[in-house]
Amino acid sequence: MMTNSISFRLDAVRELLLAREIDALLVSGPENRRYLSGFTATDPDWGMLLISPETALLLTDFRYRPGPGRKRTSVRCASTRWTWGEPGRAP
Repeated sequence: MMTNSISFRLDAVRELLLAREIDALLVSGPENRRYLSGFTATDPDWGMLLISPETALLLTDFRYRPGPGRKRTSVRCASTRWTWGEPGRAP
């Protein structure tokens, strides 16, 4: 089952983080992000995965936010929506 293998992989990463006294791991490579979270995007370069000993957080834009009826996984999703060049927003 995919969710169990993802949980197992995340647990293994968390053990390494604790053993090496690392606060968190930021995963940006699409292959590694998919392997550790199951997340795929239409643009493979979009999204990052932040793994800490306590949680795994998928950082992406609003298009990939899980909607109702989607399976719950071991990874939480944080998404944002902004307009490029808008004052006070990302350039």
